[in-house]
Amino acid sequence: MLTDFMTSKGIKGGSVTGIGALSSYSLGYYKVSEKEYLRKDYDEEVELLSCVGNLAYKGGIPIAHLHVVISNMKMETRGGHLFEGVISATGEFSIFDSKIEVIRLDRADALPLLDLPNR
Repeated sequence: MLTDFMTSKGIKGGSVTGIGALSSYSLGYYKVSEKEYLRKDYDEEVELLSCVGNLAYKGGIPIAHLHVVISNMKMETRGGHLFEGVISATGEFSIFDSKIEVIRLDRADALPLLDLPNR
């Protein structure tokens, strides 16, 4: 799990990109008007065409905020917020460690946005 990797390697924040293949996954779409994610689970073999996101902490807990584009064997694509994914054939990821602590603000009125230090 990516968040376990963050903890074990002491990654305080950063960004991630990746490609690969998944056997199952959960995608989400944030509905701004309702301030909640719509979530849908899939159980199918797909290629992970693109995965981009950031790594941060919220309340001391590591958070990986990832968005993906996937393709099925009919070459149909879909994308969204990745809640979960099970890697099948391969997962190739690059992580940029910011070397500084990146946190997400815990706000009741909105999404927990990144609180980036001024440097």
